[in-house]
Amino acid sequence: MSETNEEYQAVLSLSHKEAFEATNELLQKLLNDALLKDLPSDVTSKDLKAKIALEKGRAYIVYLKRATETGFEDIPLIADHKTKLIDLKLNIQRTLSRKIKEEKGTSCLSWKYFWKTYWLVHNNEKLTDGSKTMKAYGIKENAEIMFVKRLRKT
Repeated sequence: MSETNEEYQAVLSLSHKEAFEATNELLQKLLNDALLKDLPSDVTSKDLKAKIALEKGRAYIVYLKRATETGFEDIPLIADHKTKLIDLKLNIQRTLSRKIKEEKGTSCLSWKYFWKTYWLVHNNEKLTDGSKTMKAYGIKENAEIMFVKRLRKT
């Protein structure tokens, strides 16, 4: 018991910077695990929960078809039938921001402008209601969604 108390006192005596560094070090060790190896280094709790749900079979992969200079790229996104469109959009923002950062692209992207300029589309249906779930839109495992430019109202 005294050993646990000493460990507890040692943790309490750490500065914020030391605790942050120790936590990051532990997180990097965890991310080297075979199951978690494909997670980004700046993983969020949502990303981690989604990956665990996928491994347990409670979630599935949806592919975002993104136009590139050489054609199309399929970006995997984790979702389940309860995922709301607004949550999927946040997942897209996190995933694309990481991808742009990795590709050394622009660091300044206005997502507010982006969502005003593009629709998400699945099977020629615009995904417009942020409170609707994937099940309500008929989006299932291995489904493809894509961006379509909004037309201006004149």
